[in-house]
Amino acid sequence: MSVWAMPECVSPGTNMTLMYFGSTRHFQTQQGYYFGDHGLPVRNGLKWAQTGDDIGRFYYEDWRVGIKASPAQYACDMWHFVGFTVTEAHQAVLYVDGEKKTRYNGYSQQVGLSTQMAFVTMSRPDTPDDVTSMTGRFAVGSYAGEQNMVGQLDDIYVWNRA
Repeated sequence: MSVWAMPECVSPGTNMTLMYFGSTRHFQTQQGYYFGDHGLPVRNGLKWAQTGDDIGRFYYEDWRVGIKASPAQYACDMWHFVGFTVTEAHQAVLYVDGEKKTRYNGYSQQVGLSTQMAFVTMSRPDTPDDVTSMTGRFAVGSYAGEQNMVGQLDDIYVWNRA
């Protein structure tokens, strides 16, 4: 999944949800004793955290591996490309901004910042249980009415292959 995001500068400590997959299921199951299968409220989420007056980090979150965050080096009030992929072998990558070539013209040098963070996750956007019970969730710009996105999102894509 990927998105172009421009989070507004709000205040340090602000977290914003760009988009996420999750579940609202609540099944009773039995494995020698009873327990509830509640799915994972956040399976694959892309989010923004403002860490300074005009800077922050993008991060991936799921309730299996926790948070995988980029360095706090991205400016708010600017457009950034944020993407996430996961393979069948559970190999995942968080991408923030493509790599920009250094250009030198004798008077200025332009260097772009980018992040490509590899990690492992068993989490998937949807499971067969969520599909058949209609409990799967895909949300843009908010997590359960909290962590609302302040800013703009564009070109939101979700693919079924890495």
